[in-house]
Amino acid sequence: VAGYGNALKFKATVGSQASSVFSSSVAYTAPAITGLSVSGSTMTTAGSQSITITGTNFGPAVGANAIAASYGGNSAADYDATSCSVTTANTIIKCTSAVGVGASHKWKVTLGGQTSALSSATLSYTTAAITGVTVSVGTLATAGGESIVLAGSNFGPTSGHTVAVTYGGSDGALFTA
Repeated sequence: VAGYGNALKFKATVGSQASSVFSSSVAYTAPAITGLSVSGSTMTTAGSQSITITGTNFGPAVGANAIAASYGGNSAADYDATSCSVTTANTIIKCTSAVGVGASHKWKVTLGGQTSALSSATLSYTTAAITGVTVSVGTLATAGGESIVLAGSNFGPTSGHTVAVTYGGSDGALFTA
């Protein structure tokens, strides 16, 4: 029978009489991720983007809440995807990305108490882009202290991550704000 999970125990019902649960258990093969994709080349920092996870041993098509997917650095635990479901039996899971930032996020999926290994495939959020700089004064004082506002896109969520700003020189890296 198509299925998923581990620690699966057996019980038989004959007529209207049910046996006790057999003490030994069996497990299906754990899920494995072979690929990741998103429309475009990166995830938007605003989240809510459809992510396709391809792999093996995802079990039959099941609705949301039966599957958990997370992603991030080496533990793939920085972000939790939402609305995950198996859309093609055994091979495709669709999820929605979380608001976030960063590059080369590895993924893992959990289905029926079994968690996949970290994916070798990765997805990244779109890199920040500066479209404007507003300085509170015309010329910066060498002692510093002026307010500078950066306008742009893909700066990520308003809290929960560190933003580093550098400026100056031809590569924009002479000073750290």
